[in-house]
Formats: sequence, structure tokens, C-alpha cells
Amino acid sequence: SRGTRAGLMEGDDFEPMFRANIQPLEDWIEPVRADLEEFHWDRGPIEILVVDAPKRPKAVASFLDRFGPALIPGKSLIAFQDYLHEPSYALPALLACCGDALRLMDVALPGSTALFEVRRTPVLEAKQRHLNPMRWPAGDTVRHWQKNVIAPLPPEARIAARISLAMMLYDQGHKGEALDELSRAPDRAALARRMLGLAEKSAFIHYRKLFKAMDVLPKRLRHERQ
Repeated sequence: SRGTRAGLMEGDDFEPMFRANIQPLEDWIEPVRADLEEFHWDRGPIEILVVDAPKRPKAVASFLDRFGPALIPGKSLIAFQDYLHEPSYALPALLACCGDALRLMDVALPGSTALFEVRRTPVLEAKQRHLNPMRWPAGDTVRHWQKNVIAPLPPEARIAARISLAMMLYDQGHKGEALDELSRAPDRAALARRMLGLAEKSAFIHYRKLFKAMDVLPKRLRHERQ
């Protein structure tokens, strides 16, 4: 199984390492061990929420169910750490289904965090909940993405969102449309630079055709080509 730089293997307990890392601030932090799919927040309103876990449709919907009612319209702030993490496209795709409940305030570049103001309780309507994003038609996906995900972002953050859109289309089975989206990108050089960082990760294996379409290869393959 795959390990980490910290020496942990899949399934290892990282709580001791987490506690050691937060030791300077331990009087202000109360770690809670829980299964996010079963966890229920019952400690009152939340003013600032930093979110790292949900990256897939089911997890995003579960997060909104469990934490949405505790958010304070007009006051709460949410920072989604993986909003611009390209393979985590389900997060922006589903959050954008909440309409004007969340207003984008800032993004952290060259990272992937986006900060939102809560205008009203973010919820997924029943019809949205039962619509599997992986079954959306290509045209619906592109229109939703362009209007509700890319348009609110500052120009310098749209590059990551365009890559996310291409990956979502690819996973939906719309591989031709995914390649078309990359080819239509207004700044292909900047997009290729962003993809170069992703090429060193596992994303290259799954989205090999997208990377090759942009002539982006991992360092190992670039050396072999040379």
C-alpha cells in the first residue's frame, strides 16, 4: 500500500502526529475522532468553518446536511481547502447548485483554497440530490460550470477551474468534450504550467490523454523523451 512522507501507511492512526503538530495551540483545539459520514454537529452555531474532507458527491451532500444548519447567514465564513484542487471537481460542482447561498470572497493562489460568505443555509434540493453529477450531459455540465463556477472566480483562478471541468467531463465519459475544453482555454501556456504540477501526482495516470493533449508529461517521461 502507498505510504506518505510522514511514514504513515493507509489505515494508520495519525492522531498522535496531529496532536504533536498542534501542541503550541493545544489549549485552543479540541480534537474529535469521528467518522464524517456519521458525525452530527450539535455544538451550536459556527462562525468560521475550514473544510478539507469532502471531495466526492456523496461526501459533499453529507457535509451540507450535517453542518449547513449550524451556519449563520450574513456572518459565517467557510474556507474550502480543495475548491480549486482539480480532481476534487465534485466540490465546486455541487456547491454551485446551492445558488446564492454562498458568495465567493477570496481564493488562495497558487493554492486551492476558496473562502465563502454564507448568505443563507446552503442545501441541495431533493431533485439536485438525486441527480448524479457523473450522469450530467456534457452540455449541462459545461453551462453549469461556466456560469456558476468559473464566472465568479478572479481571472487568475479560472485556470484551475477549467482543468477541473475537463477532468469532470472526462470522468463522465465525455472525453472528446474534455479535450475540446482544454483546446479552447484562452491561456494555454498558463494552463499547461498548472497541469505540470499535477503531472507529478497520480492524476497523470488517470487523465493521461488530457495531459498528453497539452504536451505535459511527468519529469521522468520528459527525461526519457529527451
